[in-house]
Amino acid sequence: MRLTVRWLTGQIGDPRYRTGSRRSSSAASSLVNAGRQTIQCRRPERGASVGYFDYIAKQSFKSAPSGKRLFYRGGPWSRPYLVPDQATEQRLYIRQLWLMRLLLGVLILGQPFLFLLVPEVIREPLWFLGYLIAVTVVSGVAGHLLFRGPLRGLQRAPSRLPIRAFYAEMAHRHSASALALGLLGSLAFIASGAGMLLAGHNSVIAWICIGFFGLAAFAWGYALWLKLRVVSTPE
Repeated sequence: MRLTVRWLTGQIGDPRYRTGSRRSSSAASSLVNAGRQTIQCRRPERGASVGYFDYIAKQSFKSAPSGKRLFYRGGPWSRPYLVPDQATEQRLYIRQLWLMRLLLGVLILGQPFLFLLVPEVIREPLWFLGYLIAVTVVSGVAGHLLFRGPLRGLQRAPSRLPIRAFYAEMAHRHSASALALGLLGSLAFIASGAGMLLAGHNSVIAWICIGFFGLAAFAWGYALWLKLRVVSTPE
């Protein structure tokens, strides 16, 4: 094994790496330390965005025109919390990340089994409404329990961030192609909801699909419009 390492590193035949010499031991130690430093440099920083849930969690944080950081718990129409420092933002971000992982992870993995075991959920309007109410209640309770302590000592902004400023930051974070893709995806879901209505399927699910993705289409479309205005406006 030692001969293999020395051969791979070019030490065989070099008088500086003769067996038993102190210089060989020192050079080997330097090689190991350099390798450790290289591995450490390649480790990603804690809190870096590494996936879809991280991306969603980061959407809850915005910057006010004054430069202050804001944390939204209720969407763009709510009054955000003022984040005093980076350490507080990191703690809130971790809790928001875990909330997204738990809620969306359970929905993504559990919904197919639920629909197979209880097909009435997608066939009967009352069952589907009950399912939505249950998801909303669980989401609200989980969020309250996670953020009850961290948000207790934080001040809220005197007013919400203007809608234009909220979506202007969204436009700044995304490319025009990504915003257009989000808009097209939302329009596709709206079309599927309209198709359900025309086919005579569950009208409750169809209207909820149209309403939810209609709001999403507005968000993506408005951000795209702001993005294109910035690009087309001469400096």
